[in-house]
Amino acid sequence: MAIREGRWDCQYCGNIGNLGRHRNCQNCGHSRPEGTKFYLADDSEVTDKKLQRQALVGPDWICEYCGTSNAADIAVCGSCGAARDETSPVQQVKEYEPDQVPTTGDMTFDEEPEPAKSPPEKTTDKKKLPIAIIAGIGAIALLCLAVIAFLVFGGRDAEASVTGFQWERTVEVEAFQTVVEEDWEIPSGGRLISQREEIHHYDQILDHYETRQRQVEE
Repeated sequence: MAIREGRWDCQYCGNIGNLGRHRNCQNCGHSRPEGTKFYLADDSEVTDKKLQRQALVGPDWICEYCGTSNAADIAVCGSCGAARDETSPVQQVKEYEPDQVPTTGDMTFDEEPEPAKSPPEKTTDKKKLPIAIIAGIGAIALLCLAVIAFLVFGGRDAEASVTGFQWERTVEVEAFQTVVEEDWEIPSGGRLISQREEIHHYDQILDHYETRQRQVEE
């Protein structure tokens, strides 16, 4: 079964032959109202696969707030953003016998379109301040009151007598003791306890040259 795309005429500017997929007049831009009559032209058969799938989603629905015609598979009006609900009207669907299909449009509605409603006002709940912030503000206020009260009523002169006191002192003392060490020289402040002879190191020196001969036969 072939799918054919209807056409519609704009009743606001008189533009003839708007394609059914166009939800706004291609001449004046006015939204297609509810009750618009469609008709078929000679070249109305749809062969594009995407348009064929679009035709099978169902009739368009009409936004109650701005009157815009929207595709059946979307839930929010593309013009004003109002959500579709159960009471949203849809484009009328009529079935014709093959010999009764209209081939020309007219400039009358089946029903007079209802005036567009005002979009619903969006109410936003005021965000409540977190409890922690409120508690913090209250604590700061109480602290300020306490400081003010102390400055106003807290200053008084008083006499007191001391009956005794005690204190402690800690002093670190370095301990000196004799340390026995071995070295080739006596350091400053040291004293000699014992001594012995040892070889400090060896040095290599040239003692003499030797001349040696050898006989070689050819």
